Amino acid sequence: MSKSKKIFNPDDIIYSYTAEDAERDEVLFNVKEILKDYGIFPVIRITSGIKEFLLLGDLKETDETYRRRVVNISALAVKQLKNSKNNWFASFNVIVAEIQKTVWACVDTTSGPAIHIMLPEEY
Repeated sequence: MSKSKKIFNPDDIIYSYTAEDAERDEVLFNVKEILKDYGIFPVIRITSGIKEFLLLGDLKETDETYRRRVVNISALAVKQLKNSKNNWFASFNVIVAEIQKTVWACVDTTSGPAIHIMLPEEY
């Protein structure tokens, strides 16, 4: 009888996919460094789709216009969540470079309190 070989070790198995895992995989981007200069303190993460949307017009992440867009969409997400019926999900429209998109903001608690901003098709 042959001995079976282990395929996985316990450390190889991910039991839950956290927001920090998504940041490492560049699925989510923590924008706290941009927001702290503007007095917005909740942890806010944007998806790759939102990041691409905010970079419209051949912007770079270091451009002031991009930074202002991050601040504006983050402040709007906080406001929309506070005004929502359930305080954990809000849907609203945003216009960037004359293109309008529906955006979702939701509260994430997988890695401590945070707000995630995404496009509906990314859910």
